[in-house]
Amino acid sequence: MKKIEGYIQKELAASFAFILSILTITLWIVQSFKFITVFLRSSAGIFSFLKLTFLSLPDLLTIITPISAFISIIVVYNRFQLDREITVLYAAGYSSWDILKPAAQFAAYLTVGIYLISLTILPASFRQMRDMETELKTAFPAVLAQEGAYLHHLGMLPFT
Repeated sequence: MKKIEGYIQKELAASFAFILSILTITLWIVQSFKFITVFLRSSAGIFSFLKLTFLSLPDLLTIITPISAFISIIVVYNRFQLDREITVLYAAGYSSWDILKPAAQFAAYLTVGIYLISLTILPASFRQMRDMETELKTAFPAVLAQEGAYLHHLGMLPFT
Protein backbone atom coordinates (compact mmCIF):
# COMPACT_ATOMS: atom_id res chain seq x y z
CA MET A 1 0.00 0.00 0.00
CA LYS A 2 2.75 2.48 0.93
CA LYS A 3 4.72 1.68 -2.22
CA ILE A 4 1.75 2.45 -4.44
CA GLU A 5 1.04 5.72 -2.60
CA GLY A 6 4.71 6.69 -2.84
CA TYR A 7 4.76 5.90 -6.55
CA ILE A 8 1.66 8.00 -7.22
CA GLN A 9 2.98 10.89 -5.12
CA LYS A 10 6.34 10.74 -6.88
CA GLU A 11 4.63 10.92 -10.27
CA LEU A 12 2.44 13.80 -9.08
CA ALA A 13 5.42 15.71 -7.71
CA ALA A 14 7.46 15.29 -10.90
CA SER A 15 4.57 16.38 -13.10
CA PHE A 16 3.75 19.28 -10.78
CA ALA A 17 7.35 20.52 -10.70
CA PHE A 18 7.56 20.49 -14.49
CA ILE A 19 4.24 22.26 -15.05
CA LEU A 20 4.89 24.78 -12.26
CA SER A 21 8.30 25.68 -13.64
CA ILE A 22 7.00 26.16 -17.19
CA LEU A 23 4.07 28.33 -16.05
CA THR A 24 6.21 30.32 -13.62
CA ILE A 25 8.87 31.13 -16.20
CA THR A 26 6.26 32.11 -18.76
CA LEU A 27 4.27 34.33 -16.44
CA TRP A 28 7.39 35.78 -14.83
CA ILE A 29 8.56 37.00 -18.23
CA VAL A 30 5.15 38.52 -18.94
CA GLN A 31 5.07 40.09 -15.46
CA SER A 32 8.53 41.58 -15.91
CA PHE A 33 7.26 43.71 -18.81
CA LYS A 34 5.23 45.65 -16.25
CA PHE A 35 8.43 46.85 -14.60
CA ILE A 36 10.30 47.69 -17.81
CA THR A 37 8.98 51.27 -17.94
CA VAL A 38 9.92 51.95 -14.31
CA PHE A 39 13.35 50.46 -14.92
CA LEU A 40 14.00 52.37 -18.15
CA ARG A 41 13.01 55.70 -16.63
CA SER A 42 15.32 55.35 -13.67
CA SER A 43 19.07 55.22 -13.38
CA ALA A 44 18.94 51.86 -11.61
CA GLY A 45 20.98 48.91 -12.78
CA ILE A 46 19.91 45.53 -14.07
CA PHE A 47 20.14 44.03 -10.58
CA SER A 48 17.42 46.39 -9.35
CA PHE A 49 15.20 45.27 -12.21
CA LEU A 50 15.84 41.59 -11.46
CA LYS A 51 15.18 42.12 -7.75
CA LEU A 52 11.93 43.92 -8.54
CA THR A 53 10.73 41.14 -10.81
CA PHE A 54 11.78 38.39 -8.38
CA LEU A 55 9.78 40.11 -5.65
CA SER A 56 6.66 39.49 -7.76
CA LEU A 57 7.25 35.71 -7.78
CA PRO A 58 5.46 34.88 -4.49
CA ASP A 59 2.29 36.49 -5.82
CA LEU A 60 2.59 34.51 -9.04
CA LEU A 61 3.17 31.29 -7.11
CA THR A 62 -0.02 31.70 -5.10
CA ILE A 63 -1.94 31.94 -8.37
CA ILE A 64 -0.05 29.34 -10.43
CA THR A 65 0.30 26.59 -7.82
CA PRO A 66 -3.37 25.49 -7.71
CA ILE A 67 -3.59 25.56 -11.50
CA SER A 68 -0.40 23.51 -11.81
CA ALA A 69 -1.62 21.03 -9.21
CA PHE A 70 -4.93 20.56 -11.02
CA ILE A 71 -3.22 20.03 -14.37
CA SER A 72 -0.66 17.62 -12.93
CA ILE A 73 -3.32 15.52 -11.16
CA ILE A 74 -5.35 15.30 -14.37
CA VAL A 75 -2.29 14.41 -16.46
CA VAL A 76 -0.97 11.77 -14.05
CA TYR A 77 -4.29 10.01 -13.47
CA ASN A 78 -5.08 10.14 -17.20
CA ARG A 79 -1.72 8.50 -17.93
CA PHE A 80 -2.47 5.87 -15.27
CA GLN A 81 -5.79 5.20 -16.97
CA LEU A 82 -4.22 4.96 -20.43
CA ASP A 83 -1.49 2.62 -19.16
CA ARG A 84 -4.15 0.49 -17.41
CA GLU A 85 -2.46 0.99 -14.04
CA ILE A 86 -5.75 1.97 -12.41
CA THR A 87 -7.35 -1.22 -13.72
CA VAL A 88 -4.50 -3.25 -12.22
CA LEU A 89 -4.93 -1.45 -8.87
CA TYR A 90 -8.67 -2.19 -8.86
CA ALA A 91 -7.91 -5.84 -9.67
CA ALA A 92 -5.40 -5.93 -6.82
CA GLY A 93 -8.13 -4.90 -4.38
CA TYR A 94 -7.55 -1.18 -4.04
CA SER A 95 -10.62 1.00 -3.62
CA SER A 96 -11.22 4.30 -5.38
CA TRP A 97 -10.29 6.15 -2.19
CA ASP A 98 -6.99 4.25 -1.95
CA ILE A 99 -6.13 5.35 -5.47
CA LEU A 100 -7.19 8.99 -4.95
CA LYS A 101 -5.74 9.39 -1.46
CA PRO A 102 -2.23 10.39 -2.67
CA ALA A 103 -3.72 13.18 -4.81
CA ALA A 104 -5.79 14.42 -1.85
CA GLN A 105 -2.70 14.41 0.38
CA PHE A 106 -0.69 16.19 -2.32
CA ALA A 107 -3.38 18.86 -2.64
CA ALA A 108 -3.51 19.28 1.15
CA TYR A 109 0.27 19.80 1.34
CA LEU A 110 0.11 22.40 -1.42
CA THR A 111 -2.78 24.16 0.31
CA VAL A 112 -0.74 24.49 3.50
CA GLY A 113 2.27 25.69 1.47
CA ILE A 114 0.24 28.38 -0.30
CA TYR A 115 -1.27 29.42 3.02
CA LEU A 116 2.18 29.85 4.56
CA ILE A 117 3.44 31.80 1.53
CA SER A 118 0.38 34.07 1.68
CA LEU A 119 0.83 34.77 5.38
CA THR A 120 4.59 35.22 5.59
CA ILE A 121 6.43 35.78 2.34
CA LEU A 122 3.82 37.64 0.29
CA PRO A 123 3.31 40.67 2.63
CA ALA A 124 7.06 41.17 2.99
CA SER A 125 7.51 40.86 -0.77
CA PHE A 126 4.77 43.41 -1.48
CA ARG A 127 6.27 45.81 1.05
CA GLN A 128 9.74 45.57 -0.47
CA MET A 129 8.38 45.83 -4.00
CA ARG A 130 6.34 48.94 -3.16
CA ASP A 131 9.33 50.58 -1.46
CA MET A 132 11.60 49.75 -4.37
CA GLU A 133 9.12 51.04 -6.97
CA THR A 134 8.75 54.29 -5.00
CA GLU A 135 12.52 54.63 -4.78
CA LEU A 136 12.93 54.05 -8.52
CA LYS A 137 10.12 56.45 -9.41
CA THR A 138 11.51 59.19 -7.18
CA ALA A 139 14.97 58.69 -8.65
CA PHE A 140 13.57 59.55 -12.09
CA PRO A 141 13.49 63.35 -11.61
CA ALA A 142 17.01 63.25 -10.20
CA VAL A 143 18.24 61.82 -13.50
CA LEU A 144 16.62 64.66 -15.43
CA ALA A 145 18.05 67.27 -13.06
CA GLN A 146 21.65 66.23 -13.76
CA GLU A 147 23.60 68.63 -15.91
CA GLY A 148 23.62 67.44 -19.53
CA ALA A 149 21.50 64.38 -18.81
CA TYR A 150 18.76 65.42 -21.23
CA LEU A 151 21.24 66.17 -23.99
CA HIS A 152 22.98 62.85 -23.33
CA HIS A 153 19.71 60.94 -23.79
CA LEU A 154 19.25 62.73 -27.10
CA GLY A 155 22.73 61.65 -28.11
CA MET A 156 24.15 65.16 -28.28
CA LEU A 157 26.44 65.16 -25.27
CA PRO A 158 28.63 62.37 -23.86
CA PHE A 159 28.84 61.83 -20.12
CA THR A 160 32.13 62.80 -18.56
